[in-house]
Amino acid sequence: MKVLIAIISCENNAYLGYPQAQRDTWLSDIEKYPELDYRFFYGDGNPTGENESAFQHEYNAHLSAYPKYGYVKPPILFIPKEDEVVLVNTPDDYGHHAIKTRNKLRWAADKGYDYVLTGNDDMYVCIDRLVSSNFEQHDFIGRYASDTFLHGGPGIMLSRKSINILINSPVKTYGGDGFMSQSLGGKVKLTPDNRYTEWEDVPKLDNDKITSHLIVAGSRMYDVHSGLTNETSNSSDEL
Repeated sequence: MKVLIAIISCENNAYLGYPQAQRDTWLSDIEKYPELDYRFFYGDGNPTGENESAFQHEYNAHLSAYPKYGYVKPPILFIPKEDEVVLVNTPDDYGHHAIKTRNKLRWAADKGYDYVLTGNDDMYVCIDRLVSSNFEQHDFIGRYASDTFLHGGPGIMLSRKSINILINSPVKTYGGDGFMSQSLGGKVKLTPDNRYTEWEDVPKLDNDKITSHLIVAGSRMYDVHSGLTNETSNSSDEL
């Protein structure tokens, strides 16, 4: 069984240190499991050549709803390791998140992965708990939003069956979780799992949480990790 943790990032977030914070913390635990890999996915900046009118209008209408979070200060230089970053055909912005999601799944399918945990660079994962969570018994598992929708912030685990559907699906919304939920609805079983969480409900030694959406990654990534490992946090201050 081959499992990929497929992390969407962008140039801006790399400058702010989000992928570096993941690398410094939970990504290091992947080395214990030979069946696990990870990659960061960025847009190559090129036009997709697809009809984007529907989801671009939706994205523009929702821009004002996004709060302005503080950022890690000072910026942390992120220098990718060899084969750590994959460029996919899309502009490197959040308005193309769904296309970036589909295109990274196409890359994963081409490389023969059986399962993909798809998430962003503000996701924290307790690798040991993920491996023992029985995700391989499900096609579409993550945090419950509704009977037809899984929230993508804490990550969504997809089987090969789901991946094969998604890589051939048109993109009609800008959000990756919306794209997955729309495309998989009625085709695979949606399985909610309350161990996929939102900040401030994070993995700790005294709970069973697997992942969490930290929203502003930065120092939170180090703080959550130190709470699980008793390591000293080396985080930067947030505004």
